[in-house]
Amino acid sequence: MTTQATATLVVPEPFDKALKLIRQALTSAEIGIAMELDVSGRIQRDLGVELAPCRILSVDNPFVLLEAMALDGTAAVFLPLHVAVSGDGKQTRVHMLSQSGVRSCGSPLGAKGAMSKLQAGLAQALEKISVRQGLAQISS
Repeated sequence: MTTQATATLVVPEPFDKALKLIRQALTSAEIGIAMELDVSGRIQRDLGVELAPCRILSVDNPFVLLEAMALDGTAAVFLPLHVAVSGDGKQTRVHMLSQSGVRSCGSPLGAKGAMSKLQAGLAQALEKISVRQGLAQISS
């Protein structure tokens, strides 16, 4: 059996509405968006190439982040986690690190525990508004 480092969920809504639902789901799960990068907008501005809408959300929970940093300062390399949100017509795809990806990423122990907690909360929040794509395991 192969393990997948990432998991993909599909929100059955167009990009703008899905992004709003994702933000609400994260807020409800006490997961904050530390940074947001408009990937397609940046590529359009810098290179003049038009792409489907795509955002990278850097997500965290301050308590989980504190725990990780207290155990190992190098945890900052692995946190916050990144969630890629990309428009695909009338639906939106959400890509994130899977639980098996957390286990196999080679991060320090302090970061791995925090990443696992954050990933589990993230998966639980997003699964409420989406459907699983393919066979990727989100939180097991």
